[in-house]
Amino acid sequence: MDKSEKQAGQDSFRQSQPSFSTGARGDVVPQGSMGTVAAISNFVEWLSRAANLAAMIALFLIVAIVTVDVTVRTFLNVSVPGASEIAGLLQALMVFLGLAYTLRVGQHIKVDMFAEKLPEGARKFVDVVLSIIALLVFLFITFAMFDVATGPRASRETSDLLAIHLQPFKIAASVGVGLMCLEILLQILRLLSGKKEPVYP
Repeated sequence: MDKSEKQAGQDSFRQSQPSFSTGARGDVVPQGSMGTVAAISNFVEWLSRAANLAAMIALFLIVAIVTVDVTVRTFLNVSVPGASEIAGLLQALMVFLGLAYTLRVGQHIKVDMFAEKLPEGARKFVDVVLSIIALLVFLFITFAMFDVATGPRASRETSDLLAIHLQPFKIAASVGVGLMCLEILLQILRLLSGKKEPVYP
């Protein structure tokens, strides 16, 4: 075999091998279908981080409002009008917008005292089944919340004291639960792909 035939054989072998690329966090992922999943995962992560940032801003505003309200009440014996109402609305945003990122970094409360005693294969099966059940539950919650947020009466609903329109808060909450569904779906894909730690970035 001369050099040209040997070189042609090597080129053909390289073309037959799957190509790989480096993901956003430095992990090597194959291009094609798995590369598409990695790109989607990175995009969902960006959305989850953005929603979590909004949740942190809501938490900061809650602390600021409550601090001002307590201070004014202590020294001037009056309350800030609607402070508790605004804090309640911001608390809803904080909870629902922080769901997805909390799942991604593995900080949701979970009880694994039974699952950790199972073999690795059985534990993976249980994780997949429970993740699918969680996905179905959160999909139902997402559609139910979005239906309430976009219903015929939603645009006319306001808070009791300050008459704040509630629809934007309801839509934001449903978006937060929807992001949770995407994170659960990605968790299922990671579990099926054989990764041992599916929920950590």
